Amino acid sequence: MSDKINLLFPVEVMNREVDFRLFLACLCAQEDRRVWIGSPPMIYGVGTCARGGIYVGKNVLDLPRNVQLRRYHELKERDFRVIHLAEEGAVFRGDAEGWKRELRGRFDATCLAENDYVCTWGDFQRDFYKSFEPKCEANIRTTGHPRFDLYKPAYRAYFAPEASRLRQRYGDFVLIGSNLNRVNSYKGLERVFSDRQGYNVQDTPNRLRYFDRWQHLMNAWTHFIHLINRLSVEFPDLNVVIRPHPAENEATYGTIFAGVANIHIVREGSIGPWLLACKAMIHDGCTTGLEAHLAGVPIVSFQPVADPRHDAFLPNLFGARCSSNEEVVEHLHGLLKNKTFAQPVDATLPEDAYLLLDNFRHDCFPQLMAVIGEATSSIPSGRSLDPSLLRRAMQKDLRRHGDRIKSDIQQRKFYGFENIDLEQKLERIQTITRTRVKYTLRATNLLSVESA
Repeated sequence: MSDKINLLFPVEVMNREVDFRLFLACLCAQEDRRVWIGSPPMIYGVGTCARGGIYVGKNVLDLPRNVQLRRYHELKERDFRVIHLAEEGAVFRGDAEGWKRELRGRFDATCLAENDYVCTWGDFQRDFYKSFEPKCEANIRTTGHPRFDLYKPAYRAYFAPEASRLRQRYGDFVLIGSNLNRVNSYKGLERVFSDRQGYNVQDTPNRLRYFDRWQHLMNAWTHFIHLINRLSVEFPDLNVVIRPHPAENEATYGTIFAGVANIHIVREGSIGPWLLACKAMIHDGCTTGLEAHLAGVPIVSFQPVADPRHDAFLPNLFGARCSSNEEVVEHLHGLLKNKTFAQPVDATLPEDAYLLLDNFRHDCFPQLMAVIGEATSSIPSGRSLDPSLLRRAMQKDLRRHGDRIKSDIQQRKFYGFENIDLEQKLERIQTITRTRVKYTLRATNLLSVESA
């Protein structure tokens, strides 16, 4: 392939990440760059076929480190610069010490080389990583996260066609955002009480904290189920759409609400069109609350068992705060009568909100693009990608992960590019960003984007 710098964009959860990755690809695609978007294993495979490039993501640095750091070092040996960008951040539970514990468990900045970068959601995260004085300390930058930019007025038109289709399909509906995989995991209690979820049976303080949080979330979950049932009865002409977290067991909701005509359990597509199509969004500590706020959507923050030790600080700042079914019902009656209601997005927020998420102050895309440009400028000459190695890497990935993609990942996280309308998405993005690109679907789980 022609001599270009290869930019690697891994996508772990398509519904969460594919839209902003496509935007970023259009903005990054230049004459001397080729952008690759795909599943983390496939993107890693592309990296092993290239020399000289940029990896923008977190997956090669994920825990467990004994597996993932091997991949990181292999990319470094091939002259890659890694720009760490977390897909989960800012939505922390408890106080500032709890926020630090979560950050410490997710990522260790001291693993990175001096010429790598960390892009943080806000100054709180940036300063926490800097406090460990990693070799890349000078390259830890606050950028915000690009997916939140898409809900601002300049980008919302991207979601409009799909939002229109959802309104035609479901009519008037309220959206229930759920992030309760810690109690309703699709892999059951074995996953809930696992090292991967932060549970350490040998660490007594950890075990006590974990059980306290599990009990709190279990109580919140049962209250939410009770509320959903109440809404379906109180508003018979209104649809209730439950959108489970990708790691939740949606079958649980299907069993509980089987036969209830106006309750729907749907995970399809990204959250943006659903937010813009719904009458209101109800949640407790869900990242979707931030997205709804930036999109100007009416929000109900439902906290039936409020506890500052376990509640998420940032997303519960927005909308009406309700602690009982009656309060939610009363508020929704008011919202449905006031059809012109819009959630203000310029309300004054506490300083901690700005420290956690820089998107409240600035647009992320220009800041992230500046970091990518800086990293790209340090790539040594002689970059390349071996097509024969790429073909072999794709065949190896298909043999190793094909069955898992078809069963588990396809339904929950990465269901393949052939299942979305890439052409229409990219046409809308190019109109908004005033760019021109061409794309090639290399495989079910791999896409390349170049300047046209």
